[in-house]
Amino acid sequence: MDDLEKLYQQIDALDEQLTPLFAQRLKLARQIAQIKYARQLGIANRGREAQTIATQTMRVDTDLRPYLTDWYRDIILITKQCQAKLIKQLQDNEDQSL
Repeated sequence: MDDLEKLYQQIDALDEQLTPLFAQRLKLARQIAQIKYARQLGIANRGREAQTIATQTMRVDTDLRPYLTDWYRDIILITKQCQAKLIKQLQDNEDQSL
């Protein structure tokens, strides 16, 4: 096995850890969406989003920060899409029960 294959295997091992963490994050985001729906709050929380990005980017080397910032922006966008879909379902269910 050459060096490239070994590196690919290491990335695969990391991905095996990231996938369940991502799924867990979305499950929590769905719980948050239910609370936001019940409290009639908006999906976006720009202050929290900025704080999350700032906190997490401080945990990596300076040259990696722009990439981690992009990665978190993407995760946050996906999270908001997930929440929006759930809130739409909750609204539709409420409309049907009226």
